Amino acid sequence: MAKAVDLEPPRRETNAAKEVGLRILLYGRLADAIDREVELDAAEGSSIANLWNRLSTSRPSAATHLQRPRAVIGDRLVGDEHVVVVPERVEFLPPVSGG
Repeated sequence: MAKAVDLEPPRRETNAAKEVGLRILLYGRLADAIDREVELDAAEGSSIANLWNRLSTSRPSAATHLQRPRAVIGDRLVGDEHVVVVPERVEFLPPVSGG
């Protein structure tokens, strides 16, 4: 009597979030310190705060410039809690001062 055999590899349930490549544009001192454009791998559903943390961790020499950047998605400023949806393009603006 023949026995059925499953040849598929076992499927493992995982809680790990899928990593996605995000295109991030930088301006001013941020662009000078890091680069004008960065491709950053981040977990799907990352917030702006998560991206700042990931970027400053991957570029420690530029961390001082990442203290208080503003994030722009499309044509609007967004807060730290904004969740980035692929293929949104994130732009970080450095703090500015003047009079």
